[in-house]
Amino acid sequence: AIHKKIKKQYPGGVVLLAYYYHDNKMWVILIKQKGIQLIPLGVPVASINELLKSFYFNIRCQLDSEDETRGRLAHISEQLSQELYSALIHPCVRFFDNAELLYFVPYGVLFYVPFNTLYDGKKYLIEQYEIALLPSISMLFRKLQSYKQEGMVIACSKGGKYPGTLLEAAKIAELFDCQLHQEEHATRDKLMIGKGGCFLHIAAHGMHRPDQPDFSFIEL
Repeated sequence: AIHKKIKKQYPGGVVLLAYYYHDNKMWVILIKQKGIQLIPLGVPVASINELLKSFYFNIRCQLDSEDETRGRLAHISEQLSQELYSALIHPCVRFFDNAELLYFVPYGVLFYVPFNTLYDGKKYLIEQYEIALLPSISMLFRKLQSYKQEGMVIACSKGGKYPGTLLEAAKIAELFDCQLHQEEHATRDKLMIGKGGCFLHIAAHGMHRPDQPDFSFIEL
């Protein structure tokens, strides 16, 4: 049924990759107009988890390092990105045909994979395809809702530490002509109201906790 819906609604240039793992084994369900492929991945989930930890640790080190060291760390992150590409993307490439748009539906720890930045040795994935990330396959077939409430933009610079958040928020609010709430006006109450609008854009500092994802948060 899913294949019929995709064949009906999406052109030949669309490929969907839904990941799944169980007992340390991984598969990709690849769906396109021509059919569905179940592709086993030879790398265990534990290895992907270790690669992701190394990748994000490297990124954090780059942010805190001097220019001279940053170049060497960037090379290491590129190597890690290529290892992730080899494990998660390379086994599927021969089924892409003339794909232009890739939908990724991750699972579990794979939600932390930076698919846009995966590197094949020559180019990053985002340089080759348009990429969209979905929480589930069913999101492709949801009917568009009509909203009475306009969009909202919320921004917090954490006391001026991240001034770019205010510039970003102002630009988005101007572009979409919508409500803008900044600094002390960017409150939890405003956030809850914004959930009912056609979109909610948050420009703020966030803390990612890969060890305990439920404890990740956004600072307002």
